[in-house]
Amino acid sequence: MTVVYGAAHDAGTYHVTTPGTGSFIRDGVELIKGIGFDAVKLFLSRNYAVSDYALETTFTGAPTTLKELTQEPPMAAVLADVTLKHFILNSFSFVNLGDTDPWKFGLRDQPDLMVDEYDEFKELAEHLLTTYDGDAKTFVIKSWEGDWSLQGSTVIDGTQYNARNARREDLMAAYFRARWHAIVDARAAHPTSDCQVLHAIEANRVTEAIQNRNAPRMLNRVLPRMRGMMDFVSYSAYDSVFDLSPGGTPWGASASGMLTDLNNRLPAAIDALQDAAQARCMIGEWGLPEKELPVGYSATDIIDAVYDVGEAKDIAYHLYWQIFDNEGTPPANRGFWLYNDAGAKTLAGNAWTTLLA
Repeated sequence: MTVVYGAAHDAGTYHVTTPGTGSFIRDGVELIKGIGFDAVKLFLSRNYAVSDYALETTFTGAPTTLKELTQEPPMAAVLADVTLKHFILNSFSFVNLGDTDPWKFGLRDQPDLMVDEYDEFKELAEHLLTTYDGDAKTFVIKSWEGDWSLQGSTVIDGTQYNARNARREDLMAAYFRARWHAIVDARAAHPTSDCQVLHAIEANRVTEAIQNRNAPRMLNRVLPRMRGMMDFVSYSAYDSVFDLSPGGTPWGASASGMLTDLNNRLPAAIDALQDAAQARCMIGEWGLPEKELPVGYSATDIIDAVYDVGEAKDIAYHLYWQIFDNEGTPPANRGFWLYNDAGAKTLAGNAWTTLLA
């Protein structure tokens, strides 16, 4: 099967306006298309105007559901673009506060939250299946970097929820099951639609989970329980591209050593995820902080290496982070970008343009 390539558009701290659409979201998507990508990764959450797309000026309403957010003018225009057939949607329900990790809340003594989660995702899936019927589009509704929420802690209403709450894995699986059943039921309700709405679950700390099968990670504790309830297993693959092990050096001891490690870690992680989930893998996210590249390291070589592994392993989607850098405001930013704040293609932008030509 063919790998579909795309790039993310979320939380950029500047706006390259040369496409001239008058919209932050739409300009970014036009630039993504211009590089040659066939897929776009967007974020859907109640934080749409605060953090995800704070620079967007064409929102007109006050959406209270995921469906309503996709009906906002800039979102609707992008989703209706006849030249785009693949959308990766990191989605977080409004009913559960739009949080990226709603399972850390538990059920908060309100069992109906799980029903509301189901209802909101079913409504979204049905909207996509019916609104874009005839356009043969694919929408992948997915979670984001689940390992962080298994490890993180937070304070909700004065209560401390510590890392690895004893029920956190159970609750995460329950939320994923609700989303899966919502999507499956929506598909069953609209069997003649030529669109696809698919479900993906994302892991992001995979290499350490391989090294320690007792580690409380998605690979070991959650994905095996979700077999048959996802269309793809997604991998936010920074920990295979860089050495993120305890005491590791992200860039490795040398450029050649980094590429060697990448070519060992990334295929092993993809294989482990597919085995645990019994689903085809997609690289849901990875990118390079170009401003931090050590002397002697090539962004092109690293991108080529990840590209080659993805092709060899026949992954479903390969998403690059991202069109406009979101980590710091220029000039004090890290360089996770395909276009810089001056409107020029970056090292990554040029590398991907060449690969996708």
